[in-house]
Amino acid sequence: MATGAERISQLIIRHLNKGLDEAEYAELQEWMDQSPMNRQAVEEFLDGDKLKEGIIGLYSTKEKIWQRLDEQIAGPDKRVPERKPAIQGREVPFGRPFWKYTAAAVILILLTGSLYRLLNKGKGTRQDKLAGQSERFKNDVLPGSDKATLTLANGRTIVLDSAVNGSLAQQGSARILKLTNGQLVYSPSGQKTAEILYNMIATPRGGQYHIVLTDGTGVWLNAASSIKFPAAFSGKERRVTITGEAYFEVAKNAAMPFIVSTEKDGEVRVLGTQFNVNAYSDEVSMNITLLEGAVQVRQGNAMDLLRPGQMAGLTGDGKIRLVNDADTEEAVAWKNGNFQFQNDGIGTIMRQISRWYDVKVIYEGKIPGGTYSGGVSRNTKMSNVLKILELSDLHFRIEGNTLTVLP
Repeated sequence: MATGAERISQLIIRHLNKGLDEAEYAELQEWMDQSPMNRQAVEEFLDGDKLKEGIIGLYSTKEKIWQRLDEQIAGPDKRVPERKPAIQGREVPFGRPFWKYTAAAVILILLTGSLYRLLNKGKGTRQDKLAGQSERFKNDVLPGSDKATLTLANGRTIVLDSAVNGSLAQQGSARILKLTNGQLVYSPSGQKTAEILYNMIATPRGGQYHIVLTDGTGVWLNAASSIKFPAAFSGKERRVTITGEAYFEVAKNAAMPFIVSTEKDGEVRVLGTQFNVNAYSDEVSMNITLLEGAVQVRQGNAMDLLRPGQMAGLTGDGKIRLVNDADTEEAVAWKNGNFQFQNDGIGTIMRQISRWYDVKVIYEGKIPGGTYSGGVSRNTKMSNVLKILELSDLHFRIEGNTLTVLP
Protein backbone atom coordinates (compact mmCIF):
# COMPACT_ATOMS: atom_id res chain seq x y z
CA MET A 1 0.00 0.00 0.00
CA ALA A 2 1.28 3.46 -0.87
CA THR A 3 2.36 5.61 2.05
CA GLY A 4 3.60 9.14 2.72
CA ALA A 5 4.10 11.44 -0.26
CA GLU A 6 3.17 8.69 -2.71
CA ARG A 7 -0.24 8.24 -1.08
CA ILE A 8 -0.90 11.99 -0.97
CA SER A 9 0.06 12.29 -4.65
CA GLN A 10 -2.49 9.57 -5.47
CA LEU A 11 -5.21 11.40 -3.56
CA ILE A 12 -4.43 14.68 -5.32
CA ILE A 13 -4.52 13.00 -8.75
CA ARG A 14 -7.88 11.39 -7.93
CA HIS A 15 -9.16 14.78 -6.80
CA LEU A 16 -7.94 16.40 -10.03
CA ASN A 17 -9.54 13.72 -12.22
CA LYS A 18 -12.78 12.13 -11.04
CA GLY A 19 -12.95 13.14 -7.41
CA LEU A 20 -12.56 11.37 -4.09
CA ASP A 21 -14.98 9.31 -2.05
CA GLU A 22 -15.80 10.54 1.46
CA ALA A 23 -13.12 8.48 3.19
CA GLU A 24 -10.38 9.60 0.77
CA TYR A 25 -11.46 13.23 0.99
CA ALA A 26 -11.30 13.04 4.80
CA GLU A 27 -7.83 11.47 4.54
CA LEU A 28 -6.58 14.29 2.31
CA GLN A 29 -8.16 16.93 4.56
CA GLU A 30 -6.49 15.37 7.62
CA TRP A 31 -3.08 15.58 5.92
CA MET A 32 -3.75 19.20 4.90
CA ASP A 33 -4.67 20.09 8.49
CA GLN A 34 -1.34 18.80 9.80
CA SER A 35 0.49 21.96 8.71
CA PRO A 36 0.00 25.18 6.71
CA MET A 37 2.70 23.92 4.30
CA ASN A 38 0.67 20.80 3.53
CA ARG A 39 -2.47 22.83 2.87
CA GLN A 40 -0.60 25.30 0.66
CA ALA A 41 0.93 22.45 -1.39
CA VAL A 42 -2.45 20.83 -2.10
CA GLU A 43 -4.15 24.13 -2.90
CA GLU A 44 -1.38 25.04 -5.35
CA PHE A 45 -1.73 21.71 -7.17
CA LEU A 46 -5.50 22.03 -7.39
CA ASP A 47 -5.13 25.60 -8.66
CA GLY A 48 -2.95 24.28 -11.47
CA ASP A 49 -0.01 26.73 -11.49
CA LYS A 50 2.49 24.58 -9.63
CA LEU A 51 1.43 21.48 -11.55
CA LYS A 52 1.92 23.29 -14.85
CA GLU A 53 5.37 24.44 -13.72
CA GLY A 54 6.22 20.85 -12.93
CA ILE A 55 5.07 19.62 -16.32
CA ILE A 56 7.05 22.35 -18.09
CA GLY A 57 10.05 21.42 -15.96
CA LEU A 58 9.79 17.79 -16.91
CA TYR A 59 9.59 18.73 -20.59
CA SER A 60 12.91 20.56 -20.26
CA THR A 61 14.80 17.68 -18.63
CA LYS A 62 17.03 15.16 -20.32
CA GLU A 63 15.87 11.74 -21.49
CA LYS A 64 17.43 9.98 -18.51
CA ILE A 65 15.05 11.77 -16.13
CA TRP A 66 12.09 10.54 -18.19
CA GLN A 67 13.53 7.02 -18.00
CA ARG A 68 13.89 7.27 -14.24
CA LEU A 69 10.29 8.49 -13.87
CA ASP A 70 9.03 5.68 -16.10
CA GLU A 71 10.82 3.09 -14.00
CA GLN A 72 9.48 4.56 -10.75
CA ILE A 73 5.90 4.56 -12.04
CA ALA A 74 5.77 1.24 -13.87
CA GLY A 75 8.15 -0.84 -11.78
CA PRO A 76 11.36 -2.63 -12.84
CA ASP A 77 9.79 -5.16 -15.23
CA LYS A 78 6.93 -3.16 -16.74
CA ARG A 79 6.71 -0.77 -19.64
CA VAL A 80 4.81 2.47 -19.21
CA PRO A 81 1.92 2.71 -21.70
CA GLU A 82 2.47 5.66 -23.96
CA ARG A 83 0.16 7.66 -26.23
CA LYS A 84 1.45 10.69 -28.10
CA PRO A 85 -1.21 12.23 -30.33
CA ALA A 86 -0.07 15.16 -32.44
CA ILE A 87 -1.13 18.78 -32.56
CA GLN A 88 0.05 20.48 -35.72
CA GLY A 89 3.11 18.23 -35.76
CA ARG A 90 3.79 18.54 -32.01
CA GLU A 91 3.09 16.18 -29.13
CA VAL A 92 -0.04 16.93 -27.09
CA PRO A 93 1.07 17.67 -23.54
CA PHE A 94 -2.23 16.82 -21.88
CA GLY A 95 -3.34 13.46 -23.28
CA ARG A 96 -4.88 11.00 -20.82
CA PRO A 97 -1.87 8.64 -20.32
CA PHE A 98 0.47 11.63 -20.12
CA TRP A 99 -1.74 13.26 -17.51
CA LYS A 100 -2.12 10.07 -15.50
CA TYR A 101 1.57 9.26 -15.26
CA THR A 102 3.33 12.59 -15.61
CA ALA A 103 1.08 14.55 -13.27
CA ALA A 104 1.43 11.79 -10.68
CA ALA A 105 5.21 11.89 -11.04
CA VAL A 106 5.32 15.69 -10.85
CA ILE A 107 3.23 15.83 -7.67
CA LEU A 108 5.15 13.01 -6.02
CA ILE A 109 8.52 14.54 -6.83
CA LEU A 110 7.46 18.03 -5.80
CA LEU A 111 6.09 16.74 -2.52
CA THR A 112 9.39 15.02 -1.73
CA GLY A 113 11.35 18.11 -2.83
CA SER A 114 13.69 16.38 -5.30
CA LEU A 115 12.64 18.56 -8.26
CA TYR A 116 12.97 21.85 -6.37
CA ARG A 117 16.19 23.06 -7.96
CA LEU A 118 15.11 21.96 -11.44
CA LEU A 119 11.86 23.94 -11.19
CA ASN A 120 13.66 27.02 -9.87
CA LYS A 121 16.13 27.25 -12.76
CA GLY A 122 15.05 30.24 -14.79
CA LYS A 123 12.57 31.05 -12.02
CA GLY A 124 12.34 34.70 -12.91
CA THR A 125 11.27 33.97 -16.48
CA ARG A 126 8.55 31.57 -15.39
CA GLN A 127 7.37 33.96 -12.69
CA ASP A 128 7.04 36.66 -15.32
CA LYS A 129 4.95 34.32 -17.44
CA LEU A 130 2.76 33.38 -14.49
CA ALA A 131 2.32 37.03 -13.64
CA GLY A 132 1.16 37.61 -17.20
CA GLN A 133 -1.24 34.69 -16.82
CA SER A 134 -2.65 36.17 -13.63
CA GLU A 135 -3.33 39.43 -15.43
CA ARG A 136 -5.06 37.69 -18.35
CA PHE A 137 -7.02 35.38 -16.04
CA LYS A 138 -7.86 37.92 -13.34
CA ASN A 139 -11.60 37.52 -14.08
CA ASP A 140 -11.67 33.77 -13.55
CA VAL A 141 -14.83 31.67 -13.95
CA LEU A 142 -16.01 28.85 -11.68
CA PRO A 143 -17.13 25.55 -13.24
CA GLY A 144 -20.77 24.69 -13.84
CA SER A 145 -22.80 22.77 -11.28
CA ASP A 146 -26.00 20.81 -10.75
CA LYS A 147 -28.78 23.26 -11.58
CA ALA A 148 -31.95 23.08 -13.61
CA THR A 149 -35.55 24.26 -13.78
CA LEU A 150 -38.53 21.90 -13.69
CA THR A 151 -41.69 23.04 -15.48
CA LEU A 152 -44.83 21.11 -14.50
CA ALA A 153 -47.84 20.42 -16.72
CA ASN A 154 -49.79 23.31 -15.15
CA GLY A 155 -46.99 25.78 -15.94
CA ARG A 156 -45.58 25.95 -12.42
CA THR A 157 -41.79 26.15 -12.35
CA ILE A 158 -39.43 24.83 -9.67
CA VAL A 159 -35.77 25.84 -9.47
CA LEU A 160 -34.27 22.48 -8.60
CA ASP A 161 -30.88 23.59 -7.28
CA SER A 162 -32.54 25.73 -4.59
CA ALA A 163 -35.55 23.47 -3.90
CA VAL A 164 -35.62 21.65 -0.56
CA ASN A 165 -35.08 17.92 -0.49
CA GLY A 166 -38.11 15.65 -0.33
CA SER A 167 -41.44 15.62 -2.16
CA LEU A 168 -41.77 18.50 -4.64
CA ALA A 169 -45.05 17.80 -6.42
CA GLN A 170 -47.61 15.24 -7.54
CA GLN A 171 -48.10 14.81 -11.28
CA GLY A 172 -50.86 12.36 -12.16
CA SER A 173 -49.71 8.93 -11.01
CA ALA A 174 -46.15 10.08 -10.28
CA ARG A 175 -44.65 11.71 -7.22
CA ILE A 176 -41.61 13.96 -7.77
CA LEU A 177 -38.83 13.62 -5.20
CA LYS A 178 -35.57 15.47 -4.79
CA LEU A 179 -33.01 13.26 -3.05
CA THR A 180 -30.25 14.42 -0.73
CA ASN A 181 -27.67 13.93 -3.51
CA GLY A 182 -29.60 16.40 -5.70
CA GLN A 183 -31.00 13.73 -8.00
CA LEU A 184 -34.60 14.16 -9.17
CA VAL A 185 -36.73 11.00 -9.11
CA TYR A 186 -40.19 10.39 -10.56
CA SER A 187 -41.70 7.67 -8.39
CA PRO A 188 -44.99 5.85 -9.14
CA SER A 189 -47.46 6.99 -6.48
CA GLY A 190 -49.98 4.17 -6.88
CA GLN A 191 -52.69 6.55 -8.05
CA LYS A 192 -54.32 5.80 -11.40
CA THR A 193 -55.09 8.48 -13.97
CA ALA A 194 -55.73 8.44 -17.70
CA GLU A 195 -54.48 11.98 -18.14
CA ILE A 196 -50.97 12.35 -19.61
CA LEU A 197 -49.10 15.19 -17.91
CA TYR A 198 -45.96 16.43 -19.63
CA ASN A 199 -43.09 17.90 -17.62
CA MET A 200 -39.88 19.56 -18.82
CA ILE A 201 -36.50 19.90 -17.17
CA ALA A 202 -34.04 22.42 -18.61
CA THR A 203 -30.45 23.13 -17.62
CA PRO A 204 -28.93 26.58 -18.18
CA ARG A 205 -25.48 27.23 -19.58
CA GLY A 206 -23.17 26.24 -16.75
CA GLY A 207 -25.60 23.62 -15.44
CA GLN A 208 -26.20 19.87 -15.53
CA TYR A 209 -28.72 17.53 -13.90
CA HIS A 210 -29.55 13.85 -13.29
CA ILE A 211 -33.14 12.61 -13.47
CA VAL A 212 -34.73 9.20 -12.95
CA LEU A 213 -38.02 8.72 -14.84
CA THR A 214 -40.94 6.63 -13.56
CA ASP A 215 -39.84 3.56 -15.52
CA GLY A 216 -36.40 3.66 -13.86
CA THR A 217 -34.60 5.17 -16.86
CA GLY A 218 -31.71 7.44 -15.84
CA VAL A 219 -31.12 10.65 -17.80
CA TRP A 220 -28.12 12.95 -17.44
CA LEU A 221 -28.56 16.41 -19.00
CA ASN A 222 -25.53 18.41 -20.08
CA ALA A 223 -25.38 22.23 -20.02
CA ALA A 224 -27.93 24.20 -22.08
CA SER A 225 -30.12 21.13 -22.60
CA SER A 226 -33.70 20.06 -21.93
CA ILE A 227 -35.93 17.01 -21.83
CA LYS A 228 -39.73 16.90 -22.21
CA PHE A 229 -41.40 13.72 -20.95
CA PRO A 230 -44.68 12.37 -19.52
CA ALA A 231 -44.71 12.23 -15.73
CA ALA A 232 -45.82 8.61 -16.07
CA PHE A 233 -45.50 6.45 -19.20
CA SER A 234 -48.55 4.74 -20.68
CA GLY A 235 -49.57 3.16 -23.97
CA LYS A 236 -47.28 1.27 -26.33
CA GLU A 237 -44.14 3.44 -26.15
CA ARG A 238 -42.05 5.65 -23.88
CA ARG A 239 -41.32 8.85 -25.80
CA VAL A 240 -39.24 11.84 -24.70
CA THR A 241 -37.92 14.88 -26.58
CA ILE A 242 -34.56 16.51 -25.93
CA THR A 243 -32.54 19.52 -26.95
CA GLY A 244 -28.79 19.84 -26.39
CA GLU A 245 -27.07 16.75 -25.01
CA ALA A 246 -28.23 13.87 -22.83
CA TYR A 247 -26.93 10.48 -21.73
CA PHE A 248 -29.47 7.68 -21.21
CA GLU A 249 -29.47 4.44 -19.27
CA VAL A 250 -32.80 3.03 -20.40
CA ALA A 251 -34.72 0.55 -18.23
CA LYS A 252 -35.57 -2.57 -20.23
CA ASN A 253 -39.17 -3.08 -21.31
CA ALA A 254 -39.57 -5.13 -24.50
CA ALA A 255 -43.29 -4.35 -24.66
CA MET A 256 -42.75 -0.61 -24.50
CA PRO A 257 -39.90 0.78 -26.66
CA PHE A 258 -38.13 3.93 -25.45
CA ILE A 259 -37.95 6.65 -28.12
CA VAL A 260 -35.84 9.82 -28.01
CA SER A 261 -36.83 12.59 -30.43
CA THR A 262 -34.86 15.76 -31.12
CA GLU A 263 -35.47 19.13 -32.71
CA LYS A 264 -33.03 18.08 -35.43
CA ASP A 265 -35.62 15.60 -36.71
CA GLY A 266 -33.64 12.66 -35.42
CA GLU A 267 -35.06 9.71 -33.53
CA VAL A 268 -33.53 6.94 -31.46
CA ARG A 269 -35.61 3.83 -30.68
CA VAL A 270 -34.46 1.39 -27.98
CA LEU A 271 -35.70 -1.33 -25.63
CA GLY A 272 -33.01 -1.03 -22.97
CA THR A 273 -29.49 0.31 -23.45
CA GLN A 274 -26.90 3.01 -22.71
CA PHE A 275 -26.25 5.77 -25.23
CA ASN A 276 -25.42 9.44 -25.63
CA VAL A 277 -27.24 11.94 -27.85
CA ASN A 278 -25.50 15.21 -28.80
CA ALA A 279 -28.07 17.38 -30.58
CA TYR A 280 -26.90 20.93 -29.93
CA SER A 281 -28.23 23.32 -32.55
CA ASP A 282 -24.81 24.94 -33.05
CA GLU A 283 -23.03 21.67 -33.83
CA VAL A 284 -22.60 20.49 -37.43
CA SER A 285 -24.28 17.13 -36.86
CA MET A 286 -26.39 15.30 -34.33
CA ASN A 287 -24.34 12.40 -32.95
CA ILE A 288 -25.68 9.26 -31.27
CA THR A 289 -23.03 7.10 -29.59
CA LEU A 290 -23.94 3.62 -28.35
CA LEU A 291 -22.19 2.15 -25.32
CA GLU A 292 -24.32 -0.90 -24.60
CA GLY A 293 -27.27 -2.74 -26.15
CA ALA A 294 -28.72 -1.76 -29.52
CA VAL A 295 -30.51 1.29 -30.90
CA GLN A 296 -32.30 2.09 -34.11
CA VAL A 297 -31.49 5.55 -35.49
CA ARG A 298 -33.80 7.33 -37.91
CA GLN A 299 -33.80 10.66 -39.74
CA GLY A 300 -36.37 11.18 -42.48
CA ASN A 301 -36.46 8.02 -44.56
CA ALA A 302 -32.97 6.93 -43.52
CA MET A 303 -32.65 4.28 -40.82
CA ASP A 304 -29.80 2.27 -39.34
CA LEU A 305 -29.07 -0.06 -36.44
CA LEU A 306 -26.14 0.71 -34.15
CA ARG A 307 -24.02 -1.78 -32.29
CA PRO A 308 -21.95 -0.93 -29.18
CA GLY A 309 -18.96 1.25 -30.01
CA GLN A 310 -20.55 2.84 -33.07
CA MET A 311 -21.61 6.44 -33.57
CA ALA A 312 -24.23 7.73 -36.00
CA GLY A 313 -23.90 11.24 -37.39
CA LEU A 314 -27.05 12.96 -38.70
CA THR A 315 -26.47 16.18 -40.64
CA GLY A 316 -30.01 16.80 -41.88
CA ASP A 317 -29.35 15.76 -45.48
CA GLY A 318 -31.32 12.54 -45.14
CA LYS A 319 -28.20 10.38 -44.69
CA ILE A 320 -26.82 8.61 -41.63
CA ARG A 321 -23.04 8.42 -41.35
CA LEU A 322 -21.76 5.54 -39.22
CA VAL A 323 -18.44 5.66 -37.38
CA ASN A 324 -17.10 2.28 -36.31
CA ASP A 325 -14.91 2.05 -33.19
CA ALA A 326 -16.09 5.47 -32.02
CA ASP A 327 -14.44 7.04 -28.98
CA THR A 328 -17.21 6.29 -26.48
CA GLU A 329 -15.06 7.66 -23.65
CA GLU A 330 -14.97 11.04 -25.36
CA ALA A 331 -18.72 10.97 -26.00
CA VAL A 332 -19.62 10.55 -22.32
CA ALA A 333 -16.65 12.37 -20.75
CA TRP A 334 -18.92 15.30 -19.80
CA LYS A 335 -21.18 12.95 -17.83
CA ASN A 336 -18.12 11.64 -15.95
CA GLY A 337 -16.92 15.15 -15.06
CA ASN A 338 -14.26 15.60 -17.75
CA PHE A 339 -13.44 17.39 -20.95
CA GLN A 340 -12.10 14.84 -23.42
CA PHE A 341 -11.01 15.86 -26.92
CA GLN A 342 -9.89 13.60 -29.74
CA ASN A 343 -8.67 15.37 -32.89
CA ASP A 344 -11.17 18.19 -32.35
CA GLY A 345 -10.95 21.66 -33.85
CA ILE A 346 -10.68 24.72 -31.63
CA GLY A 347 -14.31 25.63 -32.42
CA THR A 348 -15.62 22.35 -30.99
CA ILE A 349 -13.49 22.74 -27.86
CA MET A 350 -14.51 26.36 -27.30
CA ARG A 351 -18.22 25.54 -27.66
CA GLN A 352 -17.92 22.98 -24.87
CA ILE A 353 -16.06 25.43 -22.65
CA SER A 354 -18.56 28.19 -23.48
CA ARG A 355 -21.55 26.09 -22.43
CA TRP A 356 -20.02 24.73 -19.24
CA TYR A 357 -18.60 28.03 -17.94
CA ASP A 358 -21.39 30.17 -19.46
CA VAL A 359 -19.03 32.54 -21.27
CA LYS A 360 -19.02 34.17 -24.68
CA VAL A 361 -16.08 33.12 -26.87
CA ILE A 362 -14.55 35.50 -29.39
CA TYR A 363 -11.46 35.19 -31.58
CA GLU A 364 -8.88 37.94 -31.86
CA GLY A 365 -7.33 37.57 -35.27
CA LYS A 366 -7.29 34.33 -37.23
CA ILE A 367 -9.01 31.30 -35.73
CA PRO A 368 -6.31 28.73 -34.83
CA GLY A 369 -6.26 25.75 -37.18
CA GLY A 370 -5.30 22.15 -36.59
CA THR A 371 -6.83 19.60 -34.25
CA TYR A 372 -6.29 18.99 -30.57
CA SER A 373 -6.47 15.93 -28.33
CA GLY A 374 -6.38 15.45 -24.59
CA GLY A 375 -8.40 15.62 -21.41
CA VAL A 376 -8.86 17.61 -18.21
CA SER A 377 -11.41 17.71 -15.39
CA ARG A 378 -14.49 19.94 -15.77
CA ASN A 379 -14.62 20.41 -11.99
CA THR A 380 -12.10 23.23 -11.88
CA LYS A 381 -11.89 26.94 -12.62
CA MET A 382 -11.81 27.87 -16.28
CA SER A 383 -8.29 29.30 -16.02
CA ASN A 384 -6.95 25.85 -15.10
CA VAL A 385 -8.42 24.36 -18.27
CA LEU A 386 -6.99 27.23 -20.31
CA LYS A 387 -3.52 26.82 -18.76
CA ILE A 388 -3.47 23.18 -19.86
CA LEU A 389 -4.56 24.18 -23.37
CA GLU A 390 -1.85 26.85 -23.44
CA LEU A 391 0.76 24.10 -23.30
CA SER A 392 -0.30 23.51 -26.92
CA ASP A 393 0.56 27.07 -28.03
CA LEU A 394 -2.97 28.41 -27.57
CA HIS A 395 -3.45 31.69 -25.69
CA PHE A 396 -6.47 33.21 -23.95
CA ARG A 397 -7.74 36.21 -22.03
CA ILE A 398 -10.75 36.42 -19.68
CA GLU A 399 -12.57 39.75 -19.49
CA GLY A 400 -15.80 39.73 -17.55
CA ASN A 401 -17.99 37.08 -19.14
CA THR A 402 -15.96 36.98 -22.37
CA LEU A 403 -13.22 34.49 -23.23
CA THR A 404 -10.92 35.70 -26.00
CA VAL A 405 -8.80 33.30 -28.04
CA LEU A 406 -5.62 35.25 -28.79
CA PRO A 407 -3.38 35.01 -31.88
